Amino acid sequence: MGERWPTTWLNFANSIRTDTEKQATPQSFFANMEKAGVSQNGKFVLAKWLHELGDILFFQDDNDVNDLVILKPQWVTEYISKVLEAEEVIKSNGIFTRQCMDQIWQDLSIGLRDFFLRLMERFDLSYRTLENRDISLVVERLPFEQPDYEQRWNSKKQKSNCKEISMKFQLSEILPGIPTWFIARQHRFTIEQGKRRGIHWRTGVLFQDRSQKHLALVRTLRDETTNADHLHLTVRGPIPHNFFDILRDGLELTLSRYPGLKITRFLPCPDPRATECHHEFDYANLTKRLERTPPKKTIECPNCLEDISVTRLLFGIHDTTQNDVIKSINRLQSVVDEGIDTQSQHFQELSALIQRGVLQEIRAIQKQIESPCPTLFAIRPDGRSPYDVRNITSQQFRLQLYCEHPGCLHPVQQGGLYTVDNPQQWLGTIGPHLRRVTSILKYVTPIIGPWVTLADADYAKLIKDDLTLTNDLVKTLPSISYTDDDRDFITSRPSQALNRQTQRVSGSSLRALHEFLKEKDKQKTWGHLSRVKTPEGDILWLCEHHKKEFYPTSG
Repeated sequence: MGERWPTTWLNFANSIRTDTEKQATPQSFFANMEKAGVSQNGKFVLAKWLHELGDILFFQDDNDVNDLVILKPQWVTEYISKVLEAEEVIKSNGIFTRQCMDQIWQDLSIGLRDFFLRLMERFDLSYRTLENRDISLVVERLPFEQPDYEQRWNSKKQKSNCKEISMKFQLSEILPGIPTWFIARQHRFTIEQGKRRGIHWRTGVLFQDRSQKHLALVRTLRDETTNADHLHLTVRGPIPHNFFDILRDGLELTLSRYPGLKITRFLPCPDPRATECHHEFDYANLTKRLERTPPKKTIECPNCLEDISVTRLLFGIHDTTQNDVIKSINRLQSVVDEGIDTQSQHFQELSALIQRGVLQEIRAIQKQIESPCPTLFAIRPDGRSPYDVRNITSQQFRLQLYCEHPGCLHPVQQGGLYTVDNPQQWLGTIGPHLRRVTSILKYVTPIIGPWVTLADADYAKLIKDDLTLTNDLVKTLPSISYTDDDRDFITSRPSQALNRQTQRVSGSSLRALHEFLKEKDKQKTWGHLSRVKTPEGDILWLCEHHKKEFYPTSG
């Protein structure tokens, strides 16, 4: 409020508000800005502000819906309302077919119908089902009656290796759209069984992760005493931490739509003696205990009177326990290396958890320097001379980009391989980021999938060689001249205040990487990696196969 605008901006904004046109292409929209005298640098800022003010709808950074500018947002509201009020959608508990769309949106062109459908998905009002891309589920028309999910949910707990993580979000008021927006946003975890399109209802959902080893139950319950909502997230399975972290990020992103909302988070007592203890610990209080110097690692439960390990309560769900997670991964890795397959799933899940955390930190720093480029890579010999670990910094290398899918990091198979011209100088600049990259690459396992074009043995050797050389280079970094006072990148997370010197050095490293990639790949193909914003708000650079997990091709 009170922001002073250039006269050209205000004149253009007023012309938009009085214009009778309902839509425009981005090209014509920006051309009209230029005619109104808006500067080249001001065009994108003004478009963003008009969108935030509600004068237009223009999602510039979303490739799914940035091909059109809506000049009259009320026009979109009118047509979405037709879907929510359609008798066919209501009677079918939210099923919205292509035939229904053609009928209620018959006065729109086919292109506009598809665009409006994509807008509904962008607003988390609907999603297209996995088995039939011509059928959408309108989450605001889900039934209030919950389906029979208890048998499936309870049977998971009966398995001998089942663990459970749960968090309650106590909200200060009743909220519309919770959890239906979350259901739409996380629909890739929908349980498909027969003709049933997901196990979800108006106030809850049962999800399943990609490995099909973990189930998650999300429910909104009404507290009649306080007249406020409680949101419960519970995940069950052999190693539920990664799935819990993904879903929790999605919930936090959904709740962030309500500025000023007061949220109190609780973790249940683990009830070590099985006395049916129902006490809940304040999550904020637990985190403060571990952030103290020295940390307070136990807390007494006022109900069952047991001393509870705070580190165990927060394991995998708070930054302060990240070193404990890493220790667990290292123990599991030694077991997996010995060929004990029963622990491989545990190793994979915790590795994905750590990889997500470090990639989030990299993106947080990258965002500050506005450097949109892939950041995960390994170093390979250039092949012209034998690899000599004794004289490693004077050799010629190539940079190989990796797909950044947590839990399935892998080198891109076509392109993304660039010669480093001056390796010693380049390593001096890129060193801090290379160390950060190595902190997660060491947990890469050569998973075979459709993204691999090599034989199993060749692929396993390729990954091993990548990690060996990259790790050998990192060991030489202390002898390379650069300023860096952060010796353990993996302990830093976006939610913590990063050391300013670390941010400066990391930003410099990322900027050097971006300049290198732009020089080597002027077309910015980057090994056919695509920049993907996940439903949890993470930014990942993914190969075509892993991109489909978030953006399946239309049927």
